[in-house]
Amino acid sequence: MRRGSLSSTTRYVRLLELVLSRAGYTNVRTTRDSRTVAATIRDWGPDLVLLDLAMPPPDGYEILQQIQLAQSASERIPILVLTADVTGPARERAFVLGASDFLTKPFDRTEVLLRIRNLLSTRFLERAPRAQNEALETRGRGIGVHARSGRAGRGGPRRHHEPAQPPLRRAPGDA
Repeated sequence: MRRGSLSSTTRYVRLLELVLSRAGYTNVRTTRDSRTVAATIRDWGPDLVLLDLAMPPPDGYEILQQIQLAQSASERIPILVLTADVTGPARERAFVLGASDFLTKPFDRTEVLLRIRNLLSTRFLERAPRAQNEALETRGRGIGVHARSGRAGRGGPRRHHEPAQPPLRRAPGDA
């Protein structure tokens, strides 16, 4: 994991730090002050956020809203909510506000690590084409796509003969 951020009660923050460390995650940043979560995410740019809903103001729901407002639609950070609230409305509200996954406390160590791995894998898979497109754009200035054939090319005369498409015909009576 490149980076991760979490906010929770002190006990669970320490437990998650230990679980992540033992699993080999080395670049983890934590905070116990919910007022600093949004700024930490903005300034640090984590690949994953682990978030508790039950915090002093702003609570986890407010933080979910702040995160969603600060992100672009194409660059969503996955958010794994870890909370003791097992109610359906809590789960639904978290997902509506942008949570990617939801686990209740006490959590199973293996399950939390698998969900983290899955969210990070998805994040990296989503980012790979974007990075590849940026690299291609940088390398391939001047490369175009022929509108008719969809072939990529550098412009200039075509090397292959493309069959002419028949002209559009109007039905009798159309102007």
